Amino acid sequence: MHRVRPTLRVLRDDLKLSFPSAQIPLDTMSHPLLDKASDQFTDPGAAQERIRVIDDVVLFKVKVQRWRGAVWIDDPEAEVSTWLVAAGTREDGSSDDFYAALGTAGETARARYNTEHNQA
Repeated sequence: MHRVRPTLRVLRDDLKLSFPSAQIPLDTMSHPLLDKASDQFTDPGAAQERIRVIDDVVLFKVKVQRWRGAVWIDDPEAEVSTWLVAAGTREDGSSDDFYAALGTAGETARARYNTEHNQA
């Protein structure tokens, strides 16, 4: 089984986990969200729910308890093909809800990029 690998940013900023030693592969770390993502994305043919508020890259939802995550799937032939790229908690109806905050951060990043790269 290929486990979902978290990015270093997800470990540090989102999950508040300490980095393991360099000898420990990131995809062997245990956390409810990482475990659920690995279970959910084991079968490449399984249906996944896309995060619709992000429209410039395809990200998929993973949910367990109050944890929410965004999974990005690379080329199936890549050494690591499935990544947990963002994580947070469910805050239903709040602007702090993970998926709402992810959408807002995406819009802000896109606006900043467009401003910085406007060649008008």
